[in-house]
Amino acid sequence: MYIESHDAPGLTSDIRSCLLSWGYDCFTEIQTLALAEGVALGNSLIICAPTSSGKTLVAELAILAAICRGRRCLYLVSHKALADQKYLDFVERIGDGAQPQRASIGLSTGDRDEGEVTPQVLVATYEKALSLLLAGQLDLSATVVVADELQIIGEDGRGPSIETLCTIFKRQGLDQLVALTATIGNAQELADWLGCGLVTSWKRDVDLHQEIWSGGEGYHVLFGQEIGARCHVGENLPSDDVSVARHLVKMGRGPVLVFTESRNEAIQMANRYSQTATRTAE
Repeated sequence: MYIESHDAPGLTSDIRSCLLSWGYDCFTEIQTLALAEGVALGNSLIICAPTSSGKTLVAELAILAAICRGRRCLYLVSHKALADQKYLDFVERIGDGAQPQRASIGLSTGDRDEGEVTPQVLVATYEKALSLLLAGQLDLSATVVVADELQIIGEDGRGPSIETLCTIFKRQGLDQLVALTATIGNAQELADWLGCGLVTSWKRDVDLHQEIWSGGEGYHVLFGQEIGARCHVGENLPSDDVSVARHLVKMGRGPVLVFTESRNEAIQMANRYSQTATRTAE
């Protein structure tokens, strides 16, 4: 569906022009279905679809529509690194880095707080949002909440805290809840518990490529397929994590997200990367 000509409930000309300025020209299947179910009208929805299907833009549609209605927004993410990235994205797209600026943006992860004290759009981790709520420092009245990667509610370690947070959402009542999740077995049960509509799609609009680099050689397979093939033939591919990250950036595949076992290991890796990186004014 072409954004410029697509007609959907709550899809105003202002929202449409904003999406076009971000470089989007078509809606994916899950985005089209979510719009039809009223995500831009303020309806609470569980968006259940595979990776690379376009769930993130559904959340951004809800946020754009919420800003137009004069609501505040809380964007919940699973990891601090993702919170940092999403904060920068919002600053560039709708914050003081955009022309015109549509909203004030804030970040709160426990380690880092940025932006205004009471921003129109606050990006936070689940655990930080729970602590802010319990401390009475977060007002949910007239607030649209986007819960990214909500399937982590089923994790043994973090699940109970996230379930507690969702229970508070239910008791206080939100203006709108939009939860994004990869395909899970009990999506309808989760939607019923949260009092949300359910929008599902099994279509992956962007192929997900997987590569394994080992012994200087590369192997490639499309997600969902069982048979792969050699790739980067003739190249001597790096094997240590920092060199791999540097090589991926050189190939134009940034940004790169590297998962490590601990915070100290992440800091050490970042230091090793920066010590050999080319210094520029930027």
